[in-house]
Amino acid sequence: MTGNGTLRIGFVTPSYTVPGGAERWIHSVVSHRDSRVTWSGIAVTTNHHISHELIAATPCPVAVGPAAIRAVATRSDILVAWGLTNIRQNVIVDFPGRIAVISHGCGEWTQAHLADESLRADDLRIGVSSAAAASFPADVTTYVVHNGVDPSRVATTEDRETTRGRIGLAANEIAVGYVGRYSWEKNPLAAAQAAAKLGASYRAVYVGDGWKRNEIVPKIKKLCPDAILVPNQSHVGNMLAALDCFVLASPSEGMSLAIIEAWMAGIPVVSTPVGAVPELELQHGRLTTPVAIEPTAQQLATAVLRSLTAHDVTSRAKSVARRFLTSTAMATHLIDIFTR
Repeated sequence: MTGNGTLRIGFVTPSYTVPGGAERWIHSVVSHRDSRVTWSGIAVTTNHHISHELIAATPCPVAVGPAAIRAVATRSDILVAWGLTNIRQNVIVDFPGRIAVISHGCGEWTQAHLADESLRADDLRIGVSSAAAASFPADVTTYVVHNGVDPSRVATTEDRETTRGRIGLAANEIAVGYVGRYSWEKNPLAAAQAAAKLGASYRAVYVGDGWKRNEIVPKIKKLCPDAILVPNQSHVGNMLAALDCFVLASPSEGMSLAIIEAWMAGIPVVSTPVGAVPELELQHGRLTTPVAIEPTAQQLATAVLRSLTAHDVTSRAKSVARRFLTSTAMATHLIDIFTR
């Protein structure tokens, strides 16, 4: 601990770039100020996946490589890690403090990384949803800390009509949107499938980037030749406000940051029952218009139409997100666990 008794928390990550949910999670946490902790730094294991813009915007030291891991570890009481295997053997040997492993997802890749026999009994295992926490081995104690979003990310700097005109949306068009990474496991074609099925007055709008962009965009354009493509945005408020419906059709999720942003912005959401959606709806009531895993185009289209008139659902989701799913709530809960 520091001389004034605050707990020193460092981070180890295989990447630090955008767009990336885990990287945004780290940035949100270290941007939070709490008198109980000091953020000692972020060590990135490789320089292949880093964003200098994100590093420049991070309010604690960020360094790359094995020497960086050792440097951050020597000034930390707890190391927070994700996406790494055999951490105490392959990443940081003889670290005397605790390691907190974060589960950001579900599925075989995540489960393989979380089956880490090098961890100690007093190390922490934390999932961003109950589904994500279930990816840890069944015989360990886990905690759930729901993801949160900084409300300033969904603030608008221009009116809806201006944004829509700027990206080429006509006043009478209904924008069916996808916001996030171009990655096949996200089922990014769903918004285009819905818009194509619904007809001429509906327009698919995509906001984001990702390493599979060159594979996915041609398929979007085949479904919807007039689809609008907007690059990744550091603040998504204007783009969300331009949409009429947000579609998340992933077959699995840890806990989508994009869906929280859509809820927080007051946009109708169509979603598969993935990540934290089921547990949040069990607690708070319906927050989305549901669609089945691997939905057909007709199912997506029907769900979009239903979402547009589900005003009570959209209002409830906005209230829940702004009360319980902020980055402040997330970081505070995390620190509560660290300081027990």
